[in-house]
Amino acid sequence: ATFGLLTSMAVYMTKEALLESCIANEGYENPSLNEQLFLHFKGFQRIENLEEYTELKAIWLESNGFQQIENLEHLTKLRCLYLQQNFITNIKGLAGLVSLRTLDISQNRIMHLENLACLPLLETLNVSKNALETAESIAELTSCPRLSSVDFSHNNLTGDGIIETISKIPNLLSMRVTGNPAVSTPQFRKKVLAAIPRLAYMDRPIFAGERVAAEAWKEGGPAAEKEAREAHRASLREKELNERQSYRKWVADKRQEAAERRAAKKESKVEHPIETAVGQSEGSAGAGPKEIIDSFWATNPNTVTSTGGHESGGTQNVCGVRRKEVSDFRAPAVDVDGNEIGKKDEFQEVAVKAPHPPLRSVEIPGLSMPPLPPSRVEEVTTLKTPQKIPTPVSSPSLQESGSLEVIDDVTDFDLLD
Repeated sequence: ATFGLLTSMAVYMTKEALLESCIANEGYENPSLNEQLFLHFKGFQRIENLEEYTELKAIWLESNGFQQIENLEHLTKLRCLYLQQNFITNIKGLAGLVSLRTLDISQNRIMHLENLACLPLLETLNVSKNALETAESIAELTSCPRLSSVDFSHNNLTGDGIIETISKIPNLLSMRVTGNPAVSTPQFRKKVLAAIPRLAYMDRPIFAGERVAAEAWKEGGPAAEKEAREAHRASLREKELNERQSYRKWVADKRQEAAERRAAKKESKVEHPIETAVGQSEGSAGAGPKEIIDSFWATNPNTVTSTGGHESGGTQNVCGVRRKEVSDFRAPAVDVDGNEIGKKDEFQEVAVKAPHPPLRSVEIPGLSMPPLPPSRVEEVTTLKTPQKIPTPVSSPSLQESGSLEVIDDVTDFDLLD
């Protein structure tokens, strides 16, 4: 009665219906450009009119009224085929799907798996909620070389032959068997784990301890299983202890390396030569470097460093020099004809208590230092305050001699005979 009702309400998979589906799911009007096709929940009775969709890689055909798989042989690039929730009773029409990797035929009426060996790349198969019962009904899976995941859940699989058949699937790594009578067999899970060492998932993850216990149970029974579990726990505790000790040693080593770097950095730090010398001076007892330098400045207020000066009182300066540019308020130097013969940038040398003076030597009572490298030699001179330069006066004698000389660097002009 249900089939007759569906027949009377049949919806056909026409080209127009396919085009409408493509547009509705943001596909292309040109059939050959579509790589996906969504035809689920349409009520179609047959698979047809897909000849132009040659580039399909995935097609959703679930929840329709299909009774058989047909008209798909030309889809050589198809990778995923979803046919769940239909009325399929046998597996046919898959011969040309050489690229198929995922096949979902769950919730159908399949009693026997067949014609799957023609799918060389099949990796994932869902046959849950069908009518599979015996080991012979699933024997076809042993011919699938790359099959790694199978869902057998909620079928009617029974008997010990099920385990033997499943163990012959070459690359099986994951499976679901819940909802089958075979699961109620005593020690079913242990038998499967012992028979398929590579299996990583069976309704739940399979851990190393469970696998070791299952293999020991197969060899020596419950006593061997218990001993294997205890040995495995002990090995885990030892491994955890070793890892913890290794981590603590690593932390200690890193802290030691950091301490050594800090110590090396502290030792390599260069002390200020004057401060070091003052600290070593016999005459500095009871006074710090700052007090001694301040005292020196109080007694030598006008000493500065310069390039080409002289020593003052036999004692060299202990400070740096800051050259401060003076505003250009003087007229440029000119000859008797009024022509500018040159202009010198004017600076005022100001004594500064610099923390790191470029000195050659220091003479402080009770203190002596070795000479510095030549690149840092700077001598002491007396601070000279620039004076206002008078405007030159025209003179016949100047025109005759034609000579002009700047005296004392930037201070006075004079005419030479």
